Amino acid sequence: MIDLTLPQAFVSDFLNVFELIIIYRLVTGYLNRKIILVDFLASLVIICVPFLEGSLEFPLIMIYLWLFDRKHDRPQIIHNNIIAMCTIIVMISLTDLGDHYMYEIFLEGRKNISLLGWILPITDLIITVILGILVILFIAPKVREVSIQILNPVPLWKLVGVFFILYFLLNVVAEKEGIANNYAPLLLLVFLTIILIGGSSLFSIIRSSIQIQNQQRLIDTYKLQIASAHEVNKQYDQIRRERHDTRNMLLSIQGYIRDHKDKEAAELLSTFLQNDIAEKHYYEIDNALDKIKISGLHNLIKPEMSNLN
Repeated sequence: MIDLTLPQAFVSDFLNVFELIIIYRLVTGYLNRKIILVDFLASLVIICVPFLEGSLEFPLIMIYLWLFDRKHDRPQIIHNNIIAMCTIIVMISLTDLGDHYMYEIFLEGRKNISLLGWILPITDLIITVILGILVILFIAPKVREVSIQILNPVPLWKLVGVFFILYFLLNVVAEKEGIANNYAPLLLLVFLTIILIGGSSLFSIIRSSIQIQNQQRLIDTYKLQIASAHEVNKQYDQIRRERHDTRNMLLSIQGYIRDHKDKEAAELLSTFLQNDIAEKHYYEIDNALDKIKISGLHNLIKPEMSNLN
């Protein structure tokens, strides 16, 4: 634990929470003035909880973000929960890393840190600004694109949850046993290793999940096209049968006319017109043809339909 004056410690802890939440908002793309004010007040509440150790802020932040999304009926609440856990792990690790080395370089061994102690919250702010720019330009668009493609985020949520709990427990043990002071470089290395391993596993699972879902979409699309083709084939056979029946009926009318049986010919023609075969089926065939996207099949069937019309 780094020793600072009370105002410096309060500002530093507050910024760690508030900046973390702001980065989360930038990643999820849900940010406005009202939300910033709510997050500001929530950060103050989290920091002011009595007897709260630094690492115990993590679950409180998670609970706050989850309740906020639930209250506003955000549709991708599980995706957002994954993003929140990843944001906490990355942000806390980066700020701890920055604070540790800034303390070693500028503050360690100094008795009066009333002025230099502000280097730590300033360092945290600089890290947040740099990360915020990266999020806006590169990370947020990619995360939203991937979130849309992940149809079942539950397995991914479980994996990230395991890493989050591991990260949280390591922080709790480090604070309780005083390891954070004596073995800070080693502890930070462990945290960075967790981030690298977890990040690699996360990207691998996401890539594999997207590939499987894309393959399933192709299979479903192909099945739909085949079903449409079968439907067109059925309707085409029906048209051919009706065309054959129509030809026989016309031959019958021709026979009546030759035999001067005008009444019988008129009755048969009237029956034919009432059936309205053409309007009954050709429109359905055209609709079914529009659904077929298989290369070559649409062009093969369409001329036949034109000939029948």
